[in-house]
Amino acid sequence: SNYNNLQNITANNNNIGFYLIYKADYNNFSSITANNNNYGFYLQNSQYNTLQDIIANNNNIGFYFYTPARYNTLRDITSNYNNYGFYLGTSDNTFRDITSNYNVNSSFYLNGLADNNVLQNITANYNGQNGLHFSNADNNVLQNITANYNGQNGLYLSVLSWYGSNNNTVSSSTF
Repeated sequence: SNYNNLQNITANNNNIGFYLIYKADYNNFSSITANNNNYGFYLQNSQYNTLQDIIANNNNIGFYFYTPARYNTLRDITSNYNNYGFYLGTSDNTFRDITSNYNVNSSFYLNGLADNNVLQNITANYNGQNGLHFSNADNNVLQNITANYNGQNGLYLSVLSWYGSNNNTVSSSTF
């Protein structure tokens, strides 16, 4: 489904709060609440969507992006008290003005398919493991990141194979 505007919607206590899959493109979501779900938002094979003013708390995963969910923009997002705030397995997305605290694992987990993403104005504090965890994720840009008081690391660049997390740019950040 394409070119939809969804606003002032609540989806709580479901397996998936909002499911964008197979060519759900050019949609706008605003003033959305998705709490107490397995997945607050699940995007797969969906592009050019805008999500803003979203609350996704107390989910297993607040936002799950699976390839190829590309060219999406998220801004003014709160994703707290999840297992993972954001679990990204895709490239070329923009995340701005995000608060993702008190997650069991990490605020942001980017796996080997999560390249060329932009993360700006991110707060990722008090998470059980890492504020941001990059696992073989390349060419990402991080600006104005605050990731303090996490159980293990503010920013963790890990290697699961011979290929590591390379060419990521970090500026104006505190870990």
